[in-house]
Amino acid sequence: SRSENFGIVVAEALACGVPVITTKGAPWSELLGMGESELSTISRVDATGERGERANTPKLNALSQLNKLPPAANGRCGWWVDVAVAPLAEALREAMSLTDEARRAMGENGQRLVERKYRWETVAEKMACVYRKFSANLRE
Repeated sequence: SRSENFGIVVAEALACGVPVITTKGAPWSELLGMGESELSTISRVDATGERGERANTPKLNALSQLNKLPPAANGRCGWWVDVAVAPLAEALREAMSLTDEARRAMGENGQRLVERKYRWETVAEKMACVYRKFSANLRE
């Protein structure tokens, strides 16, 4: 995808235990297994509408190294690559060269990610929190 606000198909695949390859056009940096805080500036869009990667060269170097970690290391459950043919082809080559065990471990990481972050109960609680805060601000 060149631009995606979530990409439900990614969450669905992860929930089924399938490692995912997606582009940086989708906000799925967590496929690499790092916490959101470490990757938050990588996918931000700056005021000009351009992606903010150029301003974060050290982080980008770290990100490219994360894509090269052993598949199940650090909670990794997929590949998050640049929007271009070559990075997608490389991710596909890597995915196909993994052992079944490594792909299974990545799939289990993905299931844990979805269970922890995207269950209906979790999302509903986050929305309720937003509404409570909004309501409290209206009363002030």
